[in-house]
Amino acid sequence: LIKYNVDVNKLDYDKTSAVEYIIENNLIDVYKKIKNKITDVNKKNHQGLTLLQLAIKNKSIEIVQDLLDNKDLENKEDILFYNETFLDEKIFKLLIPRFDKFSVEDEQQRNALFYIVENGVKSKKLFAPFTQIVDINHVDEKGNNILLHLLSIVLEKEYKIENDIVEDFEEDSKELENLIAMIPIVANSGIDLE
Repeated sequence: LIKYNVDVNKLDYDKTSAVEYIIENNLIDVYKKIKNKITDVNKKNHQGLTLLQLAIKNKSIEIVQDLLDNKDLENKEDILFYNETFLDEKIFKLLIPRFDKFSVEDEQQRNALFYIVENGVKSKKLFAPFTQIVDINHVDEKGNNILLHLLSIVLEKEYKIENDIVEDFEEDSKELENLIAMIPIVANSGIDLE
C-alpha cells in the first residue's frame, strides 16, 4: 500500500476502503504505517459506521486507543451510544479516562444504559457499575426508562421471530433469550418501577 502510494480512503467495488479492511482484520502494524494517510477519521462507511466504531466492533484495542487519541476525532461521546462499545471490558476501560462524565444523552435523550441493555446479559458485567454513574431512572424522548426500552426490544424481536421476518432463526432466537435474561437484572437494579 505504501510502496505504491495507494489511496487507503478510496472505496472498492464492495464500497469498503483499504483502511476499513485493515481495521476489520486488526492489522495493527499496517494501520500504524497508513494512519497518517486517513483523510477523515469521522467519515461513516456504507453501513453507517465510523472507523472508531469499526475498531470497537472488531475489538481492535490498539486501533481504538489510537483513534480515541486522534486530535481530529469529533463527537467522541457518540461512542457511548454504540451498543458494541459495551461488549468488551478492555475497550470500555480505554474509555474511562477519556470522559469527564458518562451521563450525556443522544438525540433520542437516551444515556449509555439504554445501549448497554440492548446487548442483554452479554453486557451485564458493565451494567451494575454504570447504574452507579448514570441515572438508572432516566427517561428517553418516548417516555421509556431502560426497562421499558428493553421490553420494547424484546417484543419487537419476538414479533419478528413469530412472523418469520428474521434472517437467521436460531441466531435471533438466542438473541431473544439473551435479552429476556436481562429483564430481571434490570428490574432488580433499583430502577423505579412505579
